[in-house]
Amino acid sequence: MALIICPQCGCEVSDKASQCIHCGTPIMRFQVCEECGNKYPEQNLLCPNCGCPSTRKAFTAYSSEKEREIDLFLLTSDYYPPERYNEVKSWLMTLNDRQLALIYDMNYRDSDTMLLVAIFLGYAGLDRFLLKDTKNGLIKLGLTCCSFLVIPGLISIVWWIKDIFNIKEMVRKYNYNQMRKVPNFV
Repeated sequence: MALIICPQCGCEVSDKASQCIHCGTPIMRFQVCEECGNKYPEQNLLCPNCGCPSTRKAFTAYSSEKEREIDLFLLTSDYYPPERYNEVKSWLMTLNDRQLALIYDMNYRDSDTMLLVAIFLGYAGLDRFLLKDTKNGLIKLGLTCCSFLVIPGLISIVWWIKDIFNIKEMVRKYNYNQMRKVPNFV
């Protein structure tokens, strides 16, 4: 337990108290965003700074078991761009159980594994091939094969390093696009 200062009267109050015992002012609870470190009111479902979803939403506050299941899937996965959280959630809420099962069982690309591929084999374009970006994979491979020439070699190295830093976002976009294709075939 920690003591905090009441914003109204300035007296010390427990951080667990719902209101100040001296003046009765409600005590605002805050949480810290896991992504950006921003402090914001506990009742907010999204960080106002970066849009990261709160992990503290009580399961009793859900309107349905389906919504709870979807939120649990979205909060425990890293398969989509975080700025699209609300869009993905509302879209998933419109799907039937069979479509949701297909979404949950998809073979998503893991960003940590793809980072290793980008580091060790990305110079040859394998990271791009695995993300089904064949055209850029072939260009990257061609530049690597021509790396004995100075300019293609420099372009190849710069592209390889750029992809290492951007692979997580590329994987999220790939997974998001794969996720969006599933219900069209059901």
